[in-house]
Amino acid sequence: MPTFDAIIIGTGQAGPALARRLAGAGMKVAVAERGRFGGTCVNTGCTPTKAMVASAYAAHVARRGADYGFSTGEIKVDMKRVKAAKDEIVRPSSARVGRSMGQILFQVLRTSANALWVSPLSYLRPSTPGAQRSMRNLKDGAVYQGHARFVAPHGVEVGGEVLSADKIFINVGGRATTSGIAGLDQVPFLTNSSMMEVDFLPRHLLVVGGSYIGLEFGQMFRRFGSEVTIVEMGPRLIGREDEDVSKAVADFLGREGINVRTGAKCLHAANRGNEIALGLDCTEGAPEVVGSHLLVAIGRRPNTDDLGLDRAGVKTNGRGYIEADDELRTSVPGIWALGDCNGRGAFTHTAWNDYEIVAPNLLDGEKRGVSHRN
Repeated sequence: MPTFDAIIIGTGQAGPALARRLAGAGMKVAVAERGRFGGTCVNTGCTPTKAMVASAYAAHVARRGADYGFSTGEIKVDMKRVKAAKDEIVRPSSARVGRSMGQILFQVLRTSANALWVSPLSYLRPSTPGAQRSMRNLKDGAVYQGHARFVAPHGVEVGGEVLSADKIFINVGGRATTSGIAGLDQVPFLTNSSMMEVDFLPRHLLVVGGSYIGLEFGQMFRRFGSEVTIVEMGPRLIGREDEDVSKAVADFLGREGINVRTGAKCLHAANRGNEIALGLDCTEGAPEVVGSHLLVAIGRRPNTDDLGLDRAGVKTNGRGYIEADDELRTSVPGIWALGDCNGRGAFTHTAWNDYEIVAPNLLDGEKRGVSHRN
């Protein structure tokens, strides 16, 4: 049984930085990753979606040429080229985990502008090593590519081999939730992750979920040229925002030709020939909407259901998030939870701040906590 000082499960925003810091302090570190290094942000989140938003915005502005005193003719979007441009941005981003979001977005803007301008802050983009390469080059470290599962409080099995460590850090992120829609298991549907593989223009995209992810994709694909209907179960879009914000967003989406249906209860999906029908119970509008493709963007869930947390004794709440205290310690001494899986913030910057809490507390004798966040 290989023994380490620390095991890190998952390589999102917090994991690689913590691994480098612990290894730099002389610890023997094992890193386990079952998918792509870098986590949601650089693979299926911020970086690729903002690249696609930039392409959609360029098409939108070109169509409004008359408002600016010029004409461009008919605007046609080549989705294969849009996807290729997005993939080209993701590739170096996932290989440069550790850059700030500002540095990543500068790269998105520069690439989307086809290098017609050079950012005066280009020096902010350091030549940091790729996440996987930097993990494999850790002094006294090891990378295990595979699905990690607890077999004991301080034992983790990866690919048939059991690793042990006194300190274990869980950084497994989250994924789209797809529960709550009757018939969804009978129809093809997309999530924010599978949308990254779309290289065609849906004729009519149905989006279930009127919050940040659903609205981002809805507006994006409308600007690419799809007909779009956004369906929200609540009484208004982005219910966490003030009502006047929700109204303003609905108004400008409507001006762009997006159909918005709110207060949709008892959703059910069914195949209708080659199309998908969504049954709605709304106070206004038709009881059914039919589209060519369906995107489900109704929320996120943590990737904790298949980690064997019960074997370790790590407690989770009713939604599957790992219970962690102010210093991100779990219910089991020597096990911490960082990033989206702890339910203390589902953002790149909060995951990075989790690293900024755990590392100084362990290595510098500090007393940082989530409650200290701005």
